[in-house]
Amino acid sequence: MNLVESTAERLVLRGTPGGRLAVMALTAIGLALTAAIGYFAFALYDASKGLAWGHLPLALGLGIGQLLFWAGAVTLAVGRLSLVLDRATGEGVYSVRSPIIDAGKPCRFRLENIARLEMTATEEARPEVGDGARFDATVVKLRLLVSRPRRAITLDETQNGNVQRIEKLRDAVANWLEG
Repeated sequence: MNLVESTAERLVLRGTPGGRLAVMALTAIGLALTAAIGYFAFALYDASKGLAWGHLPLALGLGIGQLLFWAGAVTLAVGRLSLVLDRATGEGVYSVRSPIIDAGKPCRFRLENIARLEMTATEEARPEVGDGARFDATVVKLRLLVSRPRRAITLDETQNGNVQRIEKLRDAVANWLEG
């Protein structure tokens, strides 16, 4: 999520489920897959002078490409996450609107029920590739832990990436919570 507003009374964070860049990449991959398979299906149709059994696997691939494209496009269009912490009301509100990507349950909580802000780094093993090389990923997550209702709200996450972005968000949220 991105910091949208930070005043003495309110802190507002908003974002896209799964992360905007990742969902944009998903959409682009789906579009590229659809275009490539569409080209090969047309070439096969032209070469065989009609439908052939070779079109069945291409039809499956075309369906997968379309699924990826529409999952990304719908998430970009309507998927939203927001966290609003308000000192005037003493409440926090976590809102989720995501038809495709699971981004947690929406909830309301009292600010005094915030247990802590947690930043974790874990190593995740990736499968070995054919040449024996192994590329593990360092996953860094920033979560707001709430005791009532019991929730762990993921504020941001990165894999082998921009840890400074997460540290900056952590500092902003921690300063607001302390202030």
